[in-house]
Formats: sequence, C-alpha cells, structure tokens
Amino acid sequence: MTWLQQKFHPSARLRSIDNYLNSSTAERLTRLKVVLSLALLCGFLLSYKLWLSTRDYPLTPVADFLPALPAPSDYLAFALLLLLLAGIGLSGARPRKLIVSCVVLIALFGLWDQSRWQPWCYQYVFMLLALACYSWRADDRDGRESALNACAFVVAGVYFWSGLQKVNPAFVRELFPTLVEPYMRHLPASLGVASYWLAPVVPLAEVGVGVGLLSRKFRTHAILLALALHLSVLALFVPLRRNAVVWPWNVAMMCFVLLLFWRRGQQTALQRHALAGNGQLLSKLALLLFWVMPVFSFFGYWDAYLSSSFYSGKTIYGFIRVSAEVKESLPPTAQRYTGGRAADGLLYVDVTRWSFGELNVPPYPAERIYRNIADKICARAPRPAQIALELHDAPNLFSRTRNVKHYVCPQL
Repeated sequence: MTWLQQKFHPSARLRSIDNYLNSSTAERLTRLKVVLSLALLCGFLLSYKLWLSTRDYPLTPVADFLPALPAPSDYLAFALLLLLLAGIGLSGARPRKLIVSCVVLIALFGLWDQSRWQPWCYQYVFMLLALACYSWRADDRDGRESALNACAFVVAGVYFWSGLQKVNPAFVRELFPTLVEPYMRHLPASLGVASYWLAPVVPLAEVGVGVGLLSRKFRTHAILLALALHLSVLALFVPLRRNAVVWPWNVAMMCFVLLLFWRRGQQTALQRHALAGNGQLLSKLALLLFWVMPVFSFFGYWDAYLSSSFYSGKTIYGFIRVSAEVKESLPPTAQRYTGGRAADGLLYVDVTRWSFGELNVPPYPAERIYRNIADKICARAPRPAQIALELHDAPNLFSRTRNVKHYVCPQL
C-alpha cells in the first residue's frame, strides 16, 4: 500500500477523526465556544425579525413598564449582538468579557419579548453562561471541567425531556405521521401504517440518548444514536424547507455530543465530584433547570419550551377570530394569514402561520403570549367586541382531546 493509499484509507481517516475528537479539555472548550457562537449567529440571522421591535407581530415583555426599543435602536442592538457573537467565535485565549456581554444582551432581549425564549436560544444562552463562568486561564483545569460538565448536563437533559414530552397520543397519531407523510406516500399502501409503529420509537430513542450520554458503559452507543436522530430530522426538514431555524440547532447538537461526550474517559459528567463543592454550582444549576424544572411543565407551572417540549404534539396553540371589518384594521402580515370562517361567522387569524411567516419561528406556546397578542389586536381595532381568542390547551395525556377556551376583549 502506497503512502497516499495509507493516508486516505477509510480506517486512517477514521483514526484521524477520532484523534481530533479525543482532544484535551482546553481544546474541547475552545471548539465548543466556536460552535455555540456559530449556532447562535445562524439562529439569530434566520429569525432576525424576532429580535427587532419594528414589526407587526406583537412583543410580549416580561413587565408592561418595559417600553419597546424604537428604530433604529433595535437594529443597532441587534447588530451589536451579532458583532459580539462574531467576536466570541474569532477571539483567542481570553473571550470571557465578550461572552458575559453577549449573555447580558441576550437576557435583555428576552426581557423585552418572551417570544424570544425559543428552546434553542434558552439552551445556547445557558451553555454560554457556563463558558462565561470559566476564567479561561491555562492553569484553570477545574474550571474547564466544571464548564464542560454543566454543558453536558444541559445537552443530556434536552434529549431526555424532549423524548419524554413526546410520550403522548397526539405525537404518535398526529404529529409524527404528518412529518413523515411526504416520504411515506411513496411507499406501498401496505406500509402506510408504518409511521404509527415507528412513532413510539422516537421518544424511546431520545430518552435513551439522554440517559446513555451520562452512562460510561452506553455512552458511545448513545452518541451514535444521537447522530442518527439528527440526520433523520434534517432529512425530514431540510428538503421540505420546514422550520429552517432548527436546522443549525440539529447540526450544533451533533457537534455538542461529540465535543462533550466522545472519549472523555474519566472526565465524565457523572463523576461524583461533578456535584460536590462550591466549584460545581453551575452543574447543580444545569441539573435544576434542565432536569428538575421540566417536571413541573406537566402541571402547568413551567413553560413547555423551557422543558424541551418542541415537536411533541402537546403544546398549546390558538387562533384569533375577527370580523371582516376588523380584518381591515389588522397589520398587513396578520391579514395575510387571516381566512376561513368559524361557526359564529368570524374569520380566523392563524397565529402560528403569522409567527412563522414574519418571524420564522413558531409562536411561544404559553397562554399569556396568545392573550397578549389578542389584546394588542383589540387595542387597535375599531370594534373590539368583534374579536375573540380561541385557545386550545395541551391534549389530555391519554387521548388527543383538547380543552378549548374562549376569551373576548374585555377578558384579556
């Protein structure tokens, strides 16, 4: 075998990849910083209108006294955010000040509009916070371990709860068959029911990845399964141009599992000292937010998107019903997604399509968000009495039935 054959032989290339991934903690952390900054840049650019105040889709601030940033201040703040992320990705040995500034700015953006609490952003910001808590000194080995461990808990928790949230009839009978239908239609009719048999495999696989990543024995299998899951998701979303903002998230997650779990040896996120001592406060916070708090989402005390409940089939959704007269007073983008008549003769404003069409992200699935959007429409309409909010709650755990709530303007 010649030198060139040896160099480009598949086994040699695999060894080269393995050597690249099996790197020091310092190298892993630097690469994690680059992946995080690129992933956030892609997410922000794909959903740039979400981060601006000058738009039709209403903002939902955390408190009513927070005024919207007027133009061009919102554009300048967004440009600053992009510059900070670019600086983090390109910075050398001491990016801590840039990371802290970026985390603070994203947090301020989140205070001004809760629709920005998208699950990918929530995850990325906490991981950036872990990097911000690291001193970035060459001799701070414990700090590197702490940052990597905290990020490892976050990633594993996202897989675990993402899978557990999908254990419901709505995902198995409605959402998953809809996602795979463009491919299933090309199979023989006798295989048409295969999607219903495959659907339960998805949540089991995601839960298995979450648990397996934190297990030394099954970690390699969990990594390979995670990569397969994300490649499958990209195959379902990219060719059909579905929800482009999650494309970079799937690529980033593949990078995360390799950087945080591949061949870490004794540097595992489950070693005992990961949860002991004051130096591991960040790991404990990651456990609280990404493993414990999602339990409360089943009782309505913690938001679905903060509990990895995306594409689960169990998040709430809503419509705003308006008369033909009120439709003319709606923002242009809202009018574009208004159509179809309800039983009472009013027209439906499809909030989901409006959010996707203008912001390129799904609406944040919380009742307060929908009520705020309806309230803003009531405020600008000539006849608020001709407006109603129709809110579909999360489905029953053992059936696909949803409770439907109705609100009129004075109740909002």
